[in-house]
Amino acid sequence: MRRLSAVAMVLALAAAIIAVAPSAAPRPERLDPAEWRLYQSRFITADGRVVDTGNGGVSHSEGQGYGMLLAVAYDDAAEFERLWRWTESRLQLRDDHLFAWRWRPDAPTGEEVADRNSAADGDLLIAWALARAARRWQEPSYRAAARAIAEDLLAKLSLEAGGQRLLLPGPAGFVHDGVATVNLSYWIFPAFRELAEVAPSPAWQQLDAAGITLLEAARFGRWQLPPDWLTLALPPRPSRRFPPVFGYNAIRIPLHLVWGGIDDVDLLRPFVDYAAAHEPAPPATLDLISGEASAERLSAGGRAILTLVRSAASGEPASLPSLKGDEDYFAASLLLLTKLAHTERFAR
Repeated sequence: MRRLSAVAMVLALAAAIIAVAPSAAPRPERLDPAEWRLYQSRFITADGRVVDTGNGGVSHSEGQGYGMLLAVAYDDAAEFERLWRWTESRLQLRDDHLFAWRWRPDAPTGEEVADRNSAADGDLLIAWALARAARRWQEPSYRAAARAIAEDLLAKLSLEAGGQRLLLPGPAGFVHDGVATVNLSYWIFPAFRELAEVAPSPAWQQLDAAGITLLEAARFGRWQLPPDWLTLALPPRPSRRFPPVFGYNAIRIPLHLVWGGIDDVDLLRPFVDYAAAHEPAPPATLDLISGEASAERLSAGGRAILTLVRSAASGEPASLPSLKGDEDYFAASLLLLTKLAHTERFAR
């Protein structure tokens, strides 16, 4: 046998080391179709209505958007179509392309929608889901619907104030005496980026930038967390029209940051520090003025979001819990959305 050259020996040794060395970074787990089937069986009716089991069985534009996003993620075109058709026929009742925010099953027939005000998060989610569906299944009608919603959202829900472009929570009821109240969890950063391709406008980037600026300013209490509702006074403060808490709305903010690829350590640190200080289960709500924490603990979906944030901060995929079947609609939705964001975040 001929002797190996020095170069060949080095290459052989390197190959041997690579063969036995652990991989540099684990890949995120793929989405489990069984979890989608469980979600469908518990929260989606046969005609495509997403049921809020923690809130009297009502349905929201937000919930329809969540269901539609998940249907695209799990490649379920038939369920997506049912969800969209129900949403279109039951909630798209305004004189524009936005959606009434709530539908009540206990109301008399024809009176299920008592308030036709829209909610920006629901409008965004539905438009985003349609844009993704159009791309995945090459369906032009979905893209056209996404564009119409996105254009009306910019026209009706975004406005310039103080040199920034704001996203109003709804068309009516959120500006008093010239001062706006916003909900920073409605800034769905990944949706802005994708809807800019469907309905091009510099407003999307302006909204994106304003959201980051507001988050940098909206830091309250010991942990410097954002409130569910923020009044844009000088300086900004937790709204007096709502409880001044970091709660069920604001827990979505870090999900949207990470999903949007915003890994700014300074923005993520408050959530990371808060989670670390309250292991294994932070309170569901925290009063940012008094510091009082609720006795109720954060749901599995909320805890998964905080795990995602720590994962993004470290740069390593996380181990997220499985959907068990005892979560309510909101907790289950947050959990599956966090798993979707995790998969997309670490597939980049």
